[in-house]
Amino acid sequence: MLPQELIRAAAKVLQDKGWAQPPGGRNDHAFDHAGAPIPLWGNTRSGETVDTSRAQVNPNAAAYSIYGAIVAAKLGETVPAMGLVWDTLYRVGMERNGVATGGTNYVHPIIEFNNAEGRTKEEAIAFLEDVAKVIDGLTGVDTTVDTDMVAS
Repeated sequence: MLPQELIRAAAKVLQDKGWAQPPGGRNDHAFDHAGAPIPLWGNTRSGETVDTSRAQVNPNAAAYSIYGAIVAAKLGETVPAMGLVWDTLYRVGMERNGVATGGTNYVHPIIEFNNAEGRTKEEAIAFLEDVAKVIDGLTGVDTTVDTDMVAS
């Protein structure tokens, strides 16, 4: 999977599964059907949590933050140049947030963008598409799907 394909797959996760913001300034990335935060990671067997390692995304997740969607889309995939992915997310996130620095790591601008008051699912998806377009330009490989060319 190319880096920009990962970002577009994350946008599809948000479109298909759902997007959410954590309540009260929390830093959650997965949410249940009622919108309550749940752990992003977790394996279940017969409905019982047996492992919260990073073996799989929580199967009870009904919606994700932008970061959660990226994690869900990447699970099990080999993505070359993940540094390019995080660097581009960082830079676009800083630009969208209107800040000169994105915090102490590459994820902070993404979280800030996701959690901004009044943010919508459509804006989250558009943010990911913009990141994918930047990566298209940096790599010279355009992975945009032309919806007019897709068979009905």
